[in-house]
Amino acid sequence: FFEPTILKKDLTRFAPLWGLYGLFALLAVLLIWDLEGEAARFANNAPELFLSMGILNFLYAPIAAFVLFGDLFKSRMCNALHALPLRREGWFLTHLTAGMLFCILPNGLAALLAAALLQEYAWLAFLWLGLMVLQYIFFFGVATFACHCSGNYLGAIAVYGIINFLAVILGWLAITFYQPLLYGVRFDFYEFAKHCPVVRFTDALYLEIYYDNMTGKLVFEHFIGEDWRYLGISSGLGLVFLALALLIYRVRNLESAGDLIAFKPAAPVFLVLYTFLAGTMLHYIASLTGLRYIFLAIGLAVGFFTGRMLLERTVRVFRVKSFVYCGIFLAVFFGSLLLARLDPIGITRWIPKAESVVGAAFMSIQKLELVPIFGDFPSKKKSMARYS
Repeated sequence: FFEPTILKKDLTRFAPLWGLYGLFALLAVLLIWDLEGEAARFANNAPELFLSMGILNFLYAPIAAFVLFGDLFKSRMCNALHALPLRREGWFLTHLTAGMLFCILPNGLAALLAAALLQEYAWLAFLWLGLMVLQYIFFFGVATFACHCSGNYLGAIAVYGIINFLAVILGWLAITFYQPLLYGVRFDFYEFAKHCPVVRFTDALYLEIYYDNMTGKLVFEHFIGEDWRYLGISSGLGLVFLALALLIYRVRNLESAGDLIAFKPAAPVFLVLYTFLAGTMLHYIASLTGLRYIFLAIGLAVGFFTGRMLLERTVRVFRVKSFVYCGIFLAVFFGSLLLARLDPIGITRWIPKAESVVGAAFMSIQKLELVPIFGDFPSKKKSMARYS
């Protein structure tokens, strides 16, 4: 289940990668260091690291996974390495250990530097280290799962992006196709976006602190439980994705190297999302004409068959079976649009009870904003449209 020689080879071969990441982490610490050298002021700026490193982990984790498990994408290399007397569990867990060290080692060095600068507030540096590792576990777990689901880099990037931005994609499709058919109904895109890990990790503060000008000390107020819960759930999901990746790896055919999707049960999910993407593009192109739904149907059909070509690595996909599946897909999708337009359950006709109304507003077209008539409205992050 573990081979020290492979671990040593991973750490030395890819040292430039995790060394460059460590350099970025050190620079991030130094960039927010107060010029006057006050530890309290630096500690007050420390939460900015929580935000800046989130996007860095999102980009760095898949690169680390792709270089460690990249042999699965090359047929000759894949067959040669798996001919060696080492179990697949040995390859997986050794690469997994190396991938975690790619995060812990550089972030640990940056945390030690930050702890020396923070002095009495050194606990913030180690809090930052824990946050970075937990974020990395999620992104690395998803990237590892993407590597074992796919047979080439393009497929791995697609799976990684779909999982991370699935909530945003679903919100975009709902607003594009269904919102125009539901009169008076407005979907709150933030309700979708807040479930996107990239958005949440780059928006979370995790704790409330402020610098007291009178005493020159840092005042800690409290931890933000909602952000910590999301981080804990995300890191747990990262472990689940790692476990799923191992299960897929144990049954993966080596001949799937080079395929877009190596794990066949995941192919329909990719095909559906790819088809929607192609259809949406043509829908937007024809949005200024009265033929947008015709172009939508054409785009969905084109997306379906080109998606099959990518999955099967051949242009010979125009079979009777494919036309039947395409027809079923189009019938189900346009049937759902028809149901949204007819509104059989009365979503657009629903009127709230008078005692449940907390506020009212009218839309100012000139300023493109809601002007309150009465009642209190939530913060900017929450939708005001639902109260209008």
